[in-house]
Amino acid sequence: MRAQSAAAAKTSRGLTTDYRSRSFWLDDVPDDLCPQPALGTPLDVDVAIVGAGLNGLWTAYYLAKADPHLRIALLEKEIAGFGASGRNGGWCSFAFPTPPARIAKTHGQEAARATLRAMQATIDEVGHVATAEGIVDAALAGRHRADRRG
Repeated sequence: MRAQSAAAAKTSRGLTTDYRSRSFWLDDVPDDLCPQPALGTPLDVDVAIVGAGLNGLWTAYYLAKADPHLRIALLEKEIAGFGASGRNGGWCSFAFPTPPARIAKTHGQEAARATLRAMQATIDEVGHVATAEGIVDAALAGRHRADRRG
């Protein structure tokens, strides 16, 4: 068992947690991972996003890209990536839990094809953003895309 790091803090439920131990992804984040204090005053924003998991972070990212003048507040009860988003296995897959045949039966063949194309495009977009933002280099992002297609 590793010693508690500086990231150990009281959660909103009053429990002490070592955020680094919750996730492989959080283990090597250079930030101290201490939750920020609660808002002391109301915010005047154009968009308030509740939750800094993958959905909240991607929503804030694309809103800011679409309109850099938007005032966006991303609110998180703990720290970004605290929940299921921070504990995932890092998979980026176009697999969908519903087989294409079932989608086609319920919604039509074109809807099934469109769903699969959208899921595949998502992988390319994750690679593009990860490269553009310096999260991974182009060779690594390209390899993952090549592996998917190979």
